[in-house]
Amino acid sequence: MPLNTPETQSEKTVIQTLYVNGFGIGLGNCDVSLMLQTNGKSHLLVNLSYTVAKTLGQELVKTIGQLEEFTGRPIMTSPEILAHLEKSDKAGKANELR
Repeated sequence: MPLNTPETQSEKTVIQTLYVNGFGIGLGNCDVSLMLQTNGKSHLLVNLSYTVAKTLGQELVKTIGQLEEFTGRPIMTSPEILAHLEKSDKAGKANELR
């Protein structure tokens, strides 16, 4: 049945949602594996063809770039945030020794 028929439009579609704040990426001989995580706990493994993975990556970069342009503020990556936290933690420990 085609997707845009009146029969399918009237049916209720349940779409599950998932919040993630972490991920892992694996590369196989046929596809890319994306493990979605929340607070270090794995929730969903998504296997993507190389083409879809590359296109998704490009679209995510484009979308975040638009947000940064609109707000005039860069979005930090997880490694950048970690580096700032580690620097802050070292500074805090140095201040404790004084």
